[in-house]
Amino acid sequence: MLVVGDRVLVVTAQPVRRGERNLGHVLTLRDRTELDELARERSALRALSDALRAQAHEYTNRLHTLAGLLDTGAAVEARDYLRELAAAPLATEGRDGARLADPYLRGLLAAKAATASEHGVALRLDEDSHLPRRLTEPLDVVSVVGNLLDNAVKAAESGERRPAWVELSVLAEGGTLHVAVLDSGDGVAEQDAERLFRSGFTTRAAEDRSGHGLGLTLARQLVRRHGGELRLALARGDGHGAVFVARLPGVLEQPADDLLVPDPADRPVTGELLGGER
Repeated sequence: MLVVGDRVLVVTAQPVRRGERNLGHVLTLRDRTELDELARERSALRALSDALRAQAHEYTNRLHTLAGLLDTGAAVEARDYLRELAAAPLATEGRDGARLADPYLRGLLAAKAATASEHGVALRLDEDSHLPRRLTEPLDVVSVVGNLLDNAVKAAESGERRPAWVELSVLAEGGTLHVAVLDSGDGVAEQDAERLFRSGFTTRAAEDRSGHGLGLTLARQLVRRHGGELRLALARGDGHGAVFVARLPGVLEQPADDLLVPDPADRPVTGELLGGER
C-alpha cells in the first residue's frame, strides 16, 4: 500500500520470464481510496458505539454504588461520591460548560482510555483543554486524533518511563481545532524525525511491518484536506517523549465570537486522567 498525492494505492509487482529470459515486471495499481475512507468511518463509528456501551455499563455500576450508599445510610459518602463523579472531565457532557461538547470525541477518548489502561498506560486530558462546540467533520477528526493516540500509547508502553502516560490537549479557536498529543515514551530518534510521515515508514521490527507505516501519512492527508497541518513539534523533551500537534481549520461549529488561544504545543506537561484521577 502506498499513499500517492491524495490517493491510497495497492501496488502489486509480478515478475515476467520466458524460459531463462527475464522480461521484467508487471505492476498492477489498484485505487482503494474510497474503500479506505469507508474503513476509517466504520472504525470511528465502531469506537463510538463501543464507548457508548462501556459508558452505559459504567454508569449502571455507579448508580448501583450510589444506591447502596444511600440504602446503608452513608449520606456523606454518597455526596462525596457524586462530587467525584461531577469533577470527572467527561462527566459534564451536553452542558454549556462542558470541556468536550462533541459526543464523537468523548466517545473516542472513553474507548482509547480503556484500551490504554489495558496496556498499562494512563490517558489523561490536559487541564486547560476546552471544546465548547461540536465538530462539523467528526469522522475526519476522530481518525486523526485516534491515530495520534494509538501511536502515543505504543510509544509510552515501550518506553522506559514509569508510570506510562499519554496526554491529549484540545483547544478551539473560532472554527479551528488545535490538537496536541505527547507521551512518556523515549521520543523519536533524530534519524527518524524526517521520515515519520513518509508512506510505508514504520519503526516496527521487520517481521511486524506488514500493513503498517500509513497511519501518520493518512492522518496528515486528512488534515491537509481541511487546509491544516500535522507535524512533529518536538522529538523529545524534559520528562516526556514526542509531541505531535495538528491544526484543523473549519471543523468546528462557528462561535458567535472568536477566541484567541495559545499554541497547545507550548502548554505544560500536566493534566488530568480521563478517569478523574491524578
